[in-house]
Amino acid sequence: MTSTIMHATKMNQKSNGAHIKKFIVDVLNGTSLGIVITLIPSALVSQLLLLFTGTPVATKIGFMTTLIQSTLPIVAGFSVGQIFKLSAIDSGSIALAMFVSSGVVT
Repeated sequence: MTSTIMHATKMNQKSNGAHIKKFIVDVLNGTSLGIVITLIPSALVSQLLLLFTGTPVATKIGFMTTLIQSTLPIVAGFSVGQIFKLSAIDSGSIALAMFVSSGVVT
C-alpha cells in the first residue's frame, strides 16, 4: 500500500510540473503575441517615417506609433487572458492590471 501512495505522489508531482510548464509557456506565448502586435509594426513604420522627416503627417504618425508601443502591457495581458480561455471581462482585468503595474503611465 505504501508503494501505491508513493507512486501516486510521484505521478501527482509530475502532473504539477506539467501544469506549471504549460502555465509558463502560455504566459510567454501571450506576452510574445503582444510584442508582435505592438512593437514590430511600430518598428517598421518608424523606419519608413525617416523618409518623411519634418512633415506634419509624419510627426502625427510617429506619435501614434509611440502611443501604440505604450499599449504593449494591455495587449499582452489581454492575449494571455485569451490563451487561458478567460471571459472578456477577466482578460480585460488582467490587461488593465498589467497596464497599471507596468509603469507606462507616470
